[in-house]
Amino acid sequence: MARIVSALFLLLVYNNMIYSDPGTAISGSDKLKRIIIKEVSGELPGEKTVCFIADTTKVVPCVIFCHAFAEDYQSYQELITHCVNKGTALIYAPARRVSFTRNKIRNYDFGMKTISDAIRSFNLIDTSRVMIIGHGFGAGAVPSLMKGLREKGWGNRGAAMYLMSPWYLYSINEREMSSYPDSVSMIVEVFQNDNYNDPMIAADLFSKIGIPLNRKAFLMVRSDNVGTRKAVADYTLPFGDEAFSGKCNYLDTLAVFDIIDSLFFYGFDTTGQSDSSLLKLSTTDNVFVRKTADGDSVPPILVTDSPFVHIPNGPYINHWKSVRNPRTEVSHFRKFRKLRTRYKVNKVNQVSRYLVRMVASEIGENSTEDISNPVDSGFGADGSLLTKELVFGNSSFPEQNVYVFLPESVQTPVPMLLFLHGYNGGNPDYFSHFIPHIVSNGTAVIFPTYSAVPTVNSENVVMEKYQMLASGINEAFRKYGDLFDTTRVGIFGHSFGGGAVPWIALKYLSERGWGQKSSFMFVSAPWYVFGMNDSTYSKLPSNLKVNIVTYCDDAFNDHQMAVSMFNHLNVPLSEKRYFTFFSDTLDSMIQPANHFVPYGIENINGLQDNLDYFGIFKLYDALQSYSFNGTTEGKACALGKHSRIQNWAGVWPDGTAVKPIRSTDNPKAKRSENRYVFGWDSSLNPWYNAKLPSRERR
Repeated sequence: MARIVSALFLLLVYNNMIYSDPGTAISGSDKLKRIIIKEVSGELPGEKTVCFIADTTKVVPCVIFCHAFAEDYQSYQELITHCVNKGTALIYAPARRVSFTRNKIRNYDFGMKTISDAIRSFNLIDTSRVMIIGHGFGAGAVPSLMKGLREKGWGNRGAAMYLMSPWYLYSINEREMSSYPDSVSMIVEVFQNDNYNDPMIAADLFSKIGIPLNRKAFLMVRSDNVGTRKAVADYTLPFGDEAFSGKCNYLDTLAVFDIIDSLFFYGFDTTGQSDSSLLKLSTTDNVFVRKTADGDSVPPILVTDSPFVHIPNGPYINHWKSVRNPRTEVSHFRKFRKLRTRYKVNKVNQVSRYLVRMVASEIGENSTEDISNPVDSGFGADGSLLTKELVFGNSSFPEQNVYVFLPESVQTPVPMLLFLHGYNGGNPDYFSHFIPHIVSNGTAVIFPTYSAVPTVNSENVVMEKYQMLASGINEAFRKYGDLFDTTRVGIFGHSFGGGAVPWIALKYLSERGWGQKSSFMFVSAPWYVFGMNDSTYSKLPSNLKVNIVTYCDDAFNDHQMAVSMFNHLNVPLSEKRYFTFFSDTLDSMIQPANHFVPYGIENINGLQDNLDYFGIFKLYDALQSYSFNGTTEGKACALGKHSRIQNWAGVWPDGTAVKPIRSTDNPKAKRSENRYVFGWDSSLNPWYNAKLPSRERR
């Protein structure tokens, strides 16, 4: 039964025991309190819990915040400020970054001991009143964390959970969910245009957890796009202005801050003033929610206790039918793995070291999403060389590491690849399948990193991150330059790193003269390009070879960015090619062509499947082979027109061909920028601001 948020639900009464002025975002300095920030070191190196508490002598309730993956607290600055100014202490929990496979993840805890130590460091935090707020990855951890706290006696005077766009539910099984403490209040919230986490995950959590209906509610927030107003209800909604893609506006107030306030009042009330009707179905007010500060009505928030009938279809990065979801049936995926292993065993004709180490370990393991490389020969196949890793600091930016990966037995200079990672992708473990593959065929990899903070909200900030990349490359060359053959150079970039590829190419290929014998660019789902114009594009070397890859279900970067880069590269059409990968399904098995295709299983959104091996690996190997060695086979695969080897994406276990890759030398961005987090028509895009032709859509 659907309902609309009632005025009673959001227009809350004053509770002088806890906070004042409910439902109001902090905007004026007269309402701000002095906030004390304290960091507490955790059990693991680099693990820190950050505590926020107002400068007060009053005992205040405890809010634990479980954040989205790899997000610093600055990304939630407005939300944190709001909570503390309502009279709570907020503990920003240190999520531990682990391997994100079904078997390895097991407990993705948020450092409970560190949280306890942080709270004990203050004498004014009341653990008998506890609220846990979770977003994305963190929201999936909240039910297990709250259950553990209640078992320790926390929250005995009030306990509440607020889960926004939750990720998969680990660390708690269905029996534990069904016997959940019924004294906990809960709101689960999803966003209409969220293409990150499938709302089926949230709906399943809501329906299975054993909290009475009068103590829980499921909310769906709608986007507002009326007249000149535009506020998108998507995965980034809880983020503030300091977050990458974040923006704090009136939807934050109406759909996040107000909900937090309602749970404060209902979950922490000890006066008897609140009533369970706050979380019951409303039958009186089915059209009104709230208005903006200007008096404009906004789309109503849907509230229901039957969420499944309201779940929209759409491509999601983290789909319900994922091999990572512990709540789905895994038999299909296990069958997939066994058949894939059998396929490889039949293909390998001799018992090699690779067969012993890889195939035997496959048969013994029970992981379902780590599909090891099925390509045993030609482009895409792993080479024979092992990888040696070197890591050191960047002297110009001491907080940034630089990684160098070399063939283990290297004695003479080898070709080099500059690997430019995506935003929040600065851990080379995320590419633990791809980087060793590159090195195994005799190429050194330089992996410079850049900081995600401050957020890229201006050209100056972007160019500072470009300088971090360049500084890291320079540092690697100063230390190990005698091991690199700078006459043969490739550049790989994904997302933010993909947008940086032209500038890095200009700096090293054009200005420093690297790649005189051969050079190539392999660009994956590029973000906006900075530091370039028509004149600088024309300075890139004439011998450059180029592959640009996009993904049909990429919800982040508008394909127009890739199209624009392709068209501005002053390279003959015979030496550049534009590719599109497509998602495919068979029974309950999915191979998603989303923004995270190049990532491996060490990343929260990465998988390892045919799109990696018959897509990224194959095309990369072919482009490098043609660039460095001039092979006709490499050119046919990387730059040819619709050859079978180029389009081939492998097969499913039953022999059905996976949806083929498409390529063109006349690319068009076919979908509206409204489907992307970063559309072409953005004030941040320097090419759009330069009033170049806006779009090339059809």
